[in-house]
Amino acid sequence: MDWLSLTVAALLGIVVGSVCAALPYRRRNEAFYRRIRNLHLEAQHLEREFIRARDQANALQASLRTAQAAKGALEIDLGQLARERDLLMAAVLARTVRLEQALTICQLGSPSAELRDAQARLTALTQAHAALEAQLVELRRQLAEARDAAGQAPHAVNVRQHVQARKDALIRAAIEAGQAVRYVECPQALSAAKGIGSTFEKRLYEAGLGTFWELANLSDEDFRVILALDGGLPMRSNFQTIRDDARRLAVETDSVGCFWQGPPPDDFAPLEGIGDAFKRRLYAAGICTFEALANATVEQLTAICPPSRLRTPNYADWIAQARILAQQKASQRGG
Repeated sequence: MDWLSLTVAALLGIVVGSVCAALPYRRRNEAFYRRIRNLHLEAQHLEREFIRARDQANALQASLRTAQAAKGALEIDLGQLARERDLLMAAVLARTVRLEQALTICQLGSPSAELRDAQARLTALTQAHAALEAQLVELRRQLAEARDAAGQAPHAVNVRQHVQARKDALIRAAIEAGQAVRYVECPQALSAAKGIGSTFEKRLYEAGLGTFWELANLSDEDFRVILALDGGLPMRSNFQTIRDDARRLAVETDSVGCFWQGPPPDDFAPLEGIGDAFKRRLYAAGICTFEALANATVEQLTAICPPSRLRTPNYADWIAQARILAQQKASQRGG
């Protein structure tokens, strides 16, 4: 019995020792696989961002080429009209001189047919000159707009690149920390945060920001860059107040770690019957464009924006209005 007990004890000692020796390797393997999984998630995110950035760059380059071509065409038309104006002015001056000479030798009494004809031609030339001047003014305005569009496009790209770099850094930090990262197709109604009005909300959307979590992680410099997107906006709000309220809203709406990666939303303000409260619910449900609202059903809208005891929304009218606006948007793109 003593020999058998010693043998069993020795075997148990060997087994326990092997298990204890294997534990550190197992922990290292789990950490290694967790790191590989995080790197795989980050690689997938970077691939999506690369494709999206490439598509945006192609679209912006096409817009810039179109604006530059329009500017060139307007400059050519402006030069042609300027030359035509000079020729017309010379003709008007020559005819004016001849008319003055005719008037000096014309006797008192009723004017001759030749003089009346000359006066009519002078009136027609004066009207043509005024019309030509109006065309020149309009062409100058269009040329100024084309120049502004061509000059503003690179700056807008820089702002979006700045914001996207900030979002990428936040996503990488969250993945490395093992935090959950989620992506949404529709932005949240950022105007719900203190200090964010409809104008500021639109600028944030244009810069690529669409969630309370993204807003809560902006620095003061980020705010200044976005505010300067179209020439600057008075800084009437405290940035820290905006961040604190955005963080609160992110927690309340269960959107901590959410990042917006969808198409630009449409402004539902022109739709009769949809206020800020319904707009927030529609955005949260993934309906943020006229096309999405036009394709929704009355049953879906009833579930998203249920009626109250005092008011029952006209959901069918929402859908009809959205279809009209979606068609107008499609025709503008096609034009």
